[in-house]
Amino acid sequence: MELSKYNFFFVYKNKHLIYNSLSNSFAEIDIQLYDFLKDKENINLNENILSDVKDDLVRMKILVENEKDELNEIKFISDRRRNSDKILNLTILPTLNCNFACTYCFEEHAHQEQMSNEIEDLIIDKIKEYKTTESLRITWFGGEPLLAFDRMVSLTNKIKKLGFPFTAGIITNGYLLTEKIIKQLEFLNIKSIQITIDGMSDTHDSRRKLISGRGTFLKIIENVELLKKIEPNIPVSIRVNIDDNNKDEFIKVYDFFHKKNYQKLVVTPAFVEDISTSKENPCLFNRQKRADFLIYLNKKFNLNFTHFYPLGDRNECGIRNVNTLVIGPRGELYKYWNDVGNDDKIIGGLNNKFKNNYRLLLRYLNGADPFNDEKCKSCFHFPTCGGGCPYLRLKNEYENENFDTCDYIKDNLESFLVLHYLNKEKIMDSTK
Repeated sequence: MELSKYNFFFVYKNKHLIYNSLSNSFAEIDIQLYDFLKDKENINLNENILSDVKDDLVRMKILVENEKDELNEIKFISDRRRNSDKILNLTILPTLNCNFACTYCFEEHAHQEQMSNEIEDLIIDKIKEYKTTESLRITWFGGEPLLAFDRMVSLTNKIKKLGFPFTAGIITNGYLLTEKIIKQLEFLNIKSIQITIDGMSDTHDSRRKLISGRGTFLKIIENVELLKKIEPNIPVSIRVNIDDNNKDEFIKVYDFFHKKNYQKLVVTPAFVEDISTSKENPCLFNRQKRADFLIYLNKKFNLNFTHFYPLGDRNECGIRNVNTLVIGPRGELYKYWNDVGNDDKIIGGLNNKFKNNYRLLLRYLNGADPFNDEKCKSCFHFPTCGGGCPYLRLKNEYENENFDTCDYIKDNLESFLVLHYLNKEKIMDSTK
């Protein structure tokens, strides 16, 4: 046995802690074991560790048979997920039209197509091709998908006739969530809703206004209240897009909804990104500022989000998965949401209007692979990070960009682990 290269040792207030990024395990150990494991000269691991302790260390992957096998395990898990055909993930855009004119929207869609009956039928034909798939997951996206709500209903009707198990979610600005629409969400099998609110009234309305220039905050709040009254069990995620202009607004939005005490509603921070260029925008949060912001929220307001601890499942972006597609209103196919409206990024189509671009498809599936990047493979964070966003990696490799694809935890691991440890302590104390 030998020590994993993915072990991280540190001491916090006389607590001896060890984290392993391969298993994503985190534990407090006694000082004798801590000193023993940190001793790089200690080679008799098999003989010098009690069997029960050794079993725990092996389970946590702190001890391994051969560190060269660790990378094989990471690659195996990654390949299995990339090639999994159990779930068909379709992001469907029934329209590119939008009723908002958000200040930070870097996508300018010149097209205003609405999906036709022909394309609707071709989507059904496409779903039928996936004979070995066990279930379907639909994400309604746009533009603003509720501008084409009748199309969503019509397409859902046809999917249900297939007898294909499916669930759906929707990403919407929330402005059109009327009572009539809310009462049809159950029929649409919608199990999750994401709505963006970027601050309280003045701030939100300055960033997310109607095309006419009118504010949208009060209408969205009214709609969320109605949604939670009619369908309280549908999970809702309120997303707050953070940059330097509204960073102080997050906690106000959080408190506003926390006081409402709605069931199954969460408020989460996100960060505005400009994927059109890697040149630094002073208003946008870089990796360190994102880490600092999350640490600030935890220390000052005791808020702990799911992305606060390193991700252990390495759930790589869907552009790497063979069963993930984005369908535009013209029947054009993409691998990534942000490509919609860019004809150069079309990988194929539901009809013969669009040529198959296998070169681009294979680039998305295999290009800029972190397993071919020696810097990534040798990085301690590779098991949880997985090489970062593959879309940005592709832009770096093929479009001469220089995006930072590393996770914000990378240079702040000890800070995040300490806060995670303290949060766990609070939970344990509260249960005594």
